[in-house]
Amino acid sequence: DIGMMMGPYFELVRILGIEVVGVEYTGYGAASGKPSSSHTYADAEAAFDFLVASGVSPNRIVAYGQSIGSGPASFLAATKQICGLILHSPLLSGIKVVDPHPDNCCRPSCVWQCFDFYPNDRRAKDMRCPAFIMHGQRDDIIPFYHGYRLHHAFPKDVRWPAYFPQRAGHNDLMETDTRSYFGELANFLGDLRRIVAGEQVSPPSGSRPRQIRLSGVDIPPAVLIAAVRPAIAGASSDGDSVAASSGDAAPVVGESDSAVQHATVAAGQHAAAADAAGFLSSVHEPVVGPEDGRYQQFRCGQLMTVPGPGSA
Repeated sequence: DIGMMMGPYFELVRILGIEVVGVEYTGYGAASGKPSSSHTYADAEAAFDFLVASGVSPNRIVAYGQSIGSGPASFLAATKQICGLILHSPLLSGIKVVDPHPDNCCRPSCVWQCFDFYPNDRRAKDMRCPAFIMHGQRDDIIPFYHGYRLHHAFPKDVRWPAYFPQRAGHNDLMETDTRSYFGELANFLGDLRRIVAGEQVSPPSGSRPRQIRLSGVDIPPAVLIAAVRPAIAGASSDGDSVAASSGDAAPVVGESDSAVQHATVAAGQHAAAADAAGFLSSVHEPVVGPEDGRYQQFRCGQLMTVPGPGSA
């Protein structure tokens, strides 16, 4: 339900001074129709076409995809000439989410490759717009190695330094370190603004952490097309850990120790600057993936029956 995202959208607008266009997928929330990957692609394209028809230049549009939303966001970035791409807790592909061991022969994504969907890893190889990935290292819904490997799948000239907080999971990446989350976004959007202005900007070096300084920075008036995975009703919070099955698939990446000093933020073109040094968001991130351990059971080769609507 896109209504659950209004809080996070408001915070993006308030802190970064941008405009956000949320996309409700066909068959989800109040939207009619039948859910499918092809429909999510069409929904993202419809949002893009609406913005362009309304007078918004494509070089002001940044696609932001969270969880399964990384699929339609990557599709849009691969098929349209947009300003940039942000992937939040993304997946390599739909079927790869249930791979028990990502490098084993005869894994599900290999056997059923012709049925795979949201092939983000394949699309990343030919991406031409700047891409920024965020993924928590404690994610037990879409394992961390998905974000790590996807980051390295992008060509070097469009691969911006990733944000991989050690303590964050799938549904608390923003809440774990709110200031770093918004600071990293501000850095990326600032680089996009310079590119649009005609400057030659290369991805920053990953050899040392970037300083996150929002003070005095003119945040670009970007428009984010936000695509997220709707919450699944009835999901519990006792999902199983997947460390045993995928913990060795990617190295542990140290958290950025960037200093946040004199942080002030632009809250839109007509709003006054606000002191964000001690900002803690009061809006909790919605659940955007099943937390009942079903993906882990799939990865262990166990089929799980999901109760339908109205089931006891």
